[in-house]
Amino acid sequence: MRSKFINAIILLVIAVSFYGCTKVGSIHGVVKDAEGNLIENAQVAISPSVMNSMLTNSTGEFNFSDIDEALYTITVSKEGYETTSRDFTVDKGQTTSADFTLKEAVPELSVSPTSLDFGTSESSLKLYLTNEGEDVLTYNASSTDSWISITPSSGTITNQTTTMTINVNRTDLSVNTYNGTIVINTNSNSIIVNIVMTILPPGAPSVTSTASTNTTQTTAIVAGEITSIGSGTISSYGHCWSTSETPTINDTKTNFGSTSSAVTFSSILTQLEPNTIYYVRAYATNNVGTAYSSQISFTTTNEPSPPTVTTNDASNVT
Repeated sequence: MRSKFINAIILLVIAVSFYGCTKVGSIHGVVKDAEGNLIENAQVAISPSVMNSMLTNSTGEFNFSDIDEALYTITVSKEGYETTSRDFTVDKGQTTSADFTLKEAVPELSVSPTSLDFGTSESSLKLYLTNEGEDVLTYNASSTDSWISITPSSGTITNQTTTMTINVNRTDLSVNTYNGTIVINTNSNSIIVNIVMTILPPGAPSVTSTASTNTTQTTAIVAGEITSIGSGTISSYGHCWSTSETPTINDTKTNFGSTSSAVTFSSILTQLEPNTIYYVRAYATNNVGTAYSSQISFTTTNEPSPPTVTTNDASNVT
């Protein structure tokens, strides 16, 4: 009897010693959606990778057991939901709760540029469509304006940028400025892109402009070209610009005077505001009227930040 008692004491001491030396714990969690529904077969990964990733069971649960006490990152993912990661600390002999609520993945369309100006001569310009969301985006673009065509007019976007070509048909249209729209509908949001096109009388000049270069906080350089002087001598030409779209010669402009032949030219835009979007068009005027290029835009750079200086307390003063 005395022997059995001693053996029991020894086993108890061993068990207490083992428990006192163990450095393992566990992580247990439940994965639900925003409405509280349990999510089965969600992928659950742990980092550092002490165990293989696992899928949640029919009640949305997962469990990483017998892992060392440490800081771990748990990442939960499932198709149709946003991937979520959080950090958890495992303590010796403890079970850490790691519940997750997954948000439904939603695609979101962004379009650049947000408007297109075909000026007096452009016939084809590009739109760039990007999916900023987490799921596959399906889009369909249309216009009620018969002079606008779209290629491609529909498709899907995952995480890449898709190019859409917009064409305008000037045939049989009278002299005027035409304003139209393209509506891009998706399985998440809708965006409207404004389209502007101008038709001048026969004999009007034709002019183009290129993207800005050497842009600073207050200056930029833009180039232009008169591709046709039309039916008469050009009386003035240059660039006009504004912080509002579709600038005209009534806004700030350069003026290089007259020319009787097609020329290329560059304008230095000055006295600009830092970190500001500017819209620019080249222009050329003859006896028929003023022609504008398609619109370009650029953003001036930020003002440099002043240096940060800190003063520490004096030390080792004697």
